[in-house]
Amino acid sequence: MTRAAGAPLLEVRDLRVTFRSRTGEVAAVRGIDLTLEAGRILGLVGESGCGKSAAMRALLGLNPPGAVTSGAAWFEGADLLRLKPRELRRHRGGSIGMVLQNPLSALNPVHRIGDQIAEAICLHRPRLSRARARGEAIELMARLSIADPERRAGLYPHEFSGGMRQRVAIAIAVANGPRLLIADEPTTALDVTVQAQIIELLVELTRARGLGMILITHDLGLLAGIADQVAVMYAGRIVETGPTEEVFAARGHPYTRGLLASLPRIDARVGLTSIGGSPPSPARLPEGCAFHPRCPFSVDMCATGAPTLELHGGVQVACHRREAIPPPERAP
Repeated sequence: MTRAAGAPLLEVRDLRVTFRSRTGEVAAVRGIDLTLEAGRILGLVGESGCGKSAAMRALLGLNPPGAVTSGAAWFEGADLLRLKPRELRRHRGGSIGMVLQNPLSALNPVHRIGDQIAEAICLHRPRLSRARARGEAIELMARLSIADPERRAGLYPHEFSGGMRQRVAIAIAVANGPRLLIADEPTTALDVTVQAQIIELLVELTRARGLGMILITHDLGLLAGIADQVAVMYAGRIVETGPTEEVFAARGHPYTRGLLASLPRIDARVGLTSIGGSPPSPARLPEGCAFHPRCPFSVDMCATGAPTLELHGGVQVACHRREAIPPPERAP
């Protein structure tokens, strides 16, 4: 079965990921839906442990065997979750690129930078000569603003700064002209100035090449002015999703409000407001709405049944008390 012409670049339906542990099954992703069009950016946001990375790794077959228990992920006419390992490898690093959180761990410390980029190119274009692949690697480094690329192609990862290593990781991810780019917390280990440069680079690549990009982050503020749409994830489920501007204005779910309230603001009259407590362990999820133990608007009904996503204006929100919660005083 294939998807009809004109379908979204990526369409994920009812994705569920469960890991097996010595104490039992751990439900990391509990039935999420995502849609991404070519040339657009989707921000997948939430605290650590909410299932963001597990969901995206499932698309590339990077989770342990058997972890994906249900769902579909349609991409270029094929369901990624049903592909055989050999078929999936053709997409991984080819039509789908991934930028990992820690570039130092993503690069091989005993191989030169130019050779690592060239290896990614040759893997998907085996007929290309090694010399030509190295030439493309140097050209790609130059396009990603790595100064003196010919000399630096002969250096090792430890001889690069964190920002330059992340540029190399991006070069490897886009070397074969992917249609989909997944960036998993790509700026976490970088200083603020370099963070801005890397995000600007990723956005430029997405717009210029017409890619679809999924940007995984814990920082909702990072997505303002960058992402076309946002999906807020908590305890393995999406609790709010919609166009970025509408999500920021509505802040329909208490968790979304908490994430935005925890961001520093230069015009704030009071200090930061943190969300009390921590995300629940996927192995010990509370009954009902998983956020209710931390929610300032929680009532008894929140602990008895899990809410489903419902459309409110242009935003989908999973909250029993969506209509009862007063609107935010002003957009952030």
